[in-house]
Amino acid sequence: MNWRRMLEVAVLLVVVSLPTGAQEWERREREYEIAARYAPHFYQVVDRRQPRLDYLARFDFDGNWRADDNWANAGNPEIPLPAYVYFSVAETPTHFFIHYICFHPRDWKGNRLTNATLQTFKFVARPLVFPRWLGLDFLSLAHENDLEGVLVVVARDSAAGFEGRTVLAETFSHHRFKAYRVQGQEEAFQTGGRLVQTVEERPMLFIESQGHGLRESLQPKKHQAVVHYRYTGTAEEPGEDFSLPVGYELLPLYETLWQHALASDRSERTFSKFRLYDQFELADFFASQEPRIGTALRGRKRGRNRAAAPWAWKNNGMRGQWFFDPARNVAERHHPQGPFEKEYLFNRFLAVSTHSREPVPANVPQRPAGPALR
Repeated sequence: MNWRRMLEVAVLLVVVSLPTGAQEWERREREYEIAARYAPHFYQVVDRRQPRLDYLARFDFDGNWRADDNWANAGNPEIPLPAYVYFSVAETPTHFFIHYICFHPRDWKGNRLTNATLQTFKFVARPLVFPRWLGLDFLSLAHENDLEGVLVVVARDSAAGFEGRTVLAETFSHHRFKAYRVQGQEEAFQTGGRLVQTVEERPMLFIESQGHGLRESLQPKKHQAVVHYRYTGTAEEPGEDFSLPVGYELLPLYETLWQHALASDRSERTFSKFRLYDQFELADFFASQEPRIGTALRGRKRGRNRAAAPWAWKNNGMRGQWFFDPARNVAERHHPQGPFEKEYLFNRFLAVSTHSREPVPANVPQRPAGPALR
């Protein structure tokens, strides 16, 4: 550790020395360590003709929180695209529920002909055939911004430690959920689905080129290559040799996209759609009892506002249950065969009776980049 790094750590320790701040700091560290322990291996298929359009990135890769300039900035080779993956963690006495969300500045599936045809059809058909309130954005192939993700379920070995066994992975891509049983843990849930392999309890997942859907396996085409992203705690960008592994860093959803989803000032141009989530008892530190939450990233290119946030993904008949209440969602849909508790010890997004929540202090800093966990 160099002297600059030591000084940064010392300053942060002083800042969080107050009891409430120290408790929140410890909680954030715990969430990060859990997410780091089970962070997946992502095998990203890239198009050799425009590889950077398939690179993992953070939303503010271009230095701002505008969503409607990401399409253009993704094509600028002067802007680096180091790899980040967003995460959130909830825990019960029996399981960890870890969401990993991948962001790409562009969903660029389809070719120029198919996209141009759909755009022309929408331009002509909307005023002549369809009422404006119906909309035709669902016909778009490509769109600005892209969010896909996976829920990793871990059966805990004890109520205190981080160790456990990965027992289920459920991905969301192209507006569909797919559940994958884990090899060696096939009897953990009474559910169908294919098998996903793990390495030291880390799922191995493949990401499509262009559309970026998550799958358990994928065979690249002739003009494609595969970039192996693995968690190292350091955000790296692929080089010319795609055979070399690339490290990625984790970012907490709560401290990043979620805070902008709660922003009432829409002039920052991050989110474009806001919904009232009255079917969930959201965390009680919200100022409003009925908070309107941003659900779609603002996008102008191709399909407008097509990148939905994970709390807007809908399954089991309820929008957001997969994200806000993963334990109940998994129990209802996949029928666990062993001990499985649905009451949370901690869920940062959902108000739970078993955890006393306090407002997050404004002076608590984000987690600094620490040593890599492998």
